[in-house]
Amino acid sequence: MNKKIVKKTTKFVVTSKKDFVVIIIFSLSLFAAVIAALTASLYSLERQVNPGGVKSSSVINVVSDFKTKKSINKSLIYQCSKVPVKISSLRSGDVFGSLKISAIDGNFCEKDCEEDYSGRIYFKGEQILSGTLVLAESGSGLFFYPDKHSALPDLSRGNSIDQGKKLSEIKGLVCGSPNLMIENSEIAKKEIAKKIPELDDLQKNMTTGSSEEKYNKKVIIKVKNMVINYATGGESGTTVTFVELIDILQ
Repeated sequence: MNKKIVKKTTKFVVTSKKDFVVIIIFSLSLFAAVIAALTASLYSLERQVNPGGVKSSSVINVVSDFKTKKSINKSLIYQCSKVPVKISSLRSGDVFGSLKISAIDGNFCEKDCEEDYSGRIYFKGEQILSGTLVLAESGSGLFFYPDKHSALPDLSRGNSIDQGKKLSEIKGLVCGSPNLMIENSEIAKKEIAKKIPELDDLQKNMTTGSSEEKYNKKVIIKVKNMVINYATGGESGTTVTFVELIDILQ
């Protein structure tokens, strides 16, 4: 006798409105659980990438802005060091140490220079420096001699003799501690005298014939608008604009 194998198919049938409501609630709960799991996973990933808790959208904006600026501004950043960077390789917008070059004027001869030449390099940015205040030029000039550890742009120069001719050259821009001439010296002296009354006495001493008078305490000042001036046949030096006297070191 042959037996017939009958397959039974189970069908899920909604038999009432109550069952239908249960299914809807179950589906919504499942969907909510999936969303919660995805949100927790994304938050965990964001905390790993950005532990500071900044929203991911903020990070994207920063990266986007950085890429945009980088694509527009092709300026270079040079470390402040004793290795000369040729002036011919520098341009406006480049950064040397902590200061940005705003302009380069004139001619900086870099090898075998027989004729007079001159040039200026202008910098943007403020710097806080420690060092010595110096009155010079019969008290009319105010200078600042930074400590030797100060990191300021400076010119590296050299001389040579070839067949009896004295040749000069600019090796490049290096890190140094050049003496600074205060451009707005009259304004600076008035502001400094409010905290250092002895500055008036130093100025009076200049009439006795001394070439310079130094204030005997180290000070900390803020300066800006640094300019390197160089001329083979004239005056050279580095100028800055005085901003404020920050402190007097005992």
